[in-house]
Amino acid sequence: MTQLKQRALAQELHDSIAQSLSAMSLMLQTLIEQSEYPADATRQALHRIHMTSRTTNAELRRLIDNFSSVPGAANASPSARSSSSLSMQSRNLVAVSRLQQLGLLQSLQDYFAFSTPNSCSVVIEADDYVAQPLEVEVELFRIAQEAVSNAIRHGKANRVLLQLCVLDHAVRFVIQDNGSGLKSQNEGMGLASMRARIARVSGSFSVRSNSGSGVRLQVDWPVLPKP
Repeated sequence: MTQLKQRALAQELHDSIAQSLSAMSLMLQTLIEQSEYPADATRQALHRIHMTSRTTNAELRRLIDNFSSVPGAANASPSARSSSSLSMQSRNLVAVSRLQQLGLLQSLQDYFAFSTPNSCSVVIEADDYVAQPLEVEVELFRIAQEAVSNAIRHGKANRVLLQLCVLDHAVRFVIQDNGSGLKSQNEGMGLASMRARIARVSGSFSVRSNSGSGVRLQVDWPVLPKP
């Protein structure tokens, strides 16, 4: 397997299966928290499934790290990077149907209502948001998934704020959590994936984190002219 294919596989595993496992784990945690009978057999089964999903996800992410650490991929040719980009865009089709039906805001609200444990609240503020092209909203939805999942799993945040606002010539998406912050200044697969996503729609991405004060992600992209 070529280096480029290995990194493309790592990206696909991270953006699809690993994200699904993370969401499943958070859903199970919510069900466990809501269970009324601590000694109930169903609750015990949920605990076992929860631990299995976490163990499976940890092993998958270890494999992803091994695949994504391939040297030399950064020097891939433009045509190779373009092919990889097309592959990543095709994988986003799993989110397209729901976004087309509900729009970005409702899709985010529905997703986090079911995938977030009771110990964390996800607040969405978007009073003046105007719907963007579908390819932009798909990337924003994926970025939100990754950011909130990281805030809960790694930062132990109990509150995440998602803010969408329209500026003069751009739209801004800010994700702020109150967790423990980034443990390392080196970007992992998650941040690299988010940065690559917004770059595909000609936007900019920045991250700020101080130990103990959470993580603030900011995404800006130009307002596209109406067709």
